[in-house]
Amino acid sequence: MKLVKDAFIIRKPTKIHSRSRARRTKEAKIKGHHSGHRVMSSNFGMHKSCKRKGTREARLPTKVLWMRRMRVLRRLLRKYRESKNKASRERKIARREERLAQGSQEGEEMNFLTQL
Repeated sequence: MKLVKDAFIIRKPTKIHSRSRARRTKEAKIKGHHSGHRVMSSNFGMHKSCKRKGTREARLPTKVLWMRRMRVLRRLLRKYRESKNKASRERKIARREERLAQGSQEGEEMNFLTQL
């Protein structure tokens, strides 16, 4: 072992493979984190605790969101229409408000109020 004595071959110390990260991940999984959003397969233990089994559209359809938004806007418009005297309002403004409530633009409630 002349090469070792002459320091041509250097023995490196063994690396320590810490399990601290693995423990931390396991604790997080017990709390319900790192569970993903789809069930991959029942064979993999890691994916058993998945909560979401449907797509975003299946869980809360965009149609339902649209209907909610439109109902809010139309309710607001109805209230707005009742509060003012109909004879005093200009027909042009009234038509514009009703067109805005149909949602030709991105019709959030605050956007709608600012455009009135």
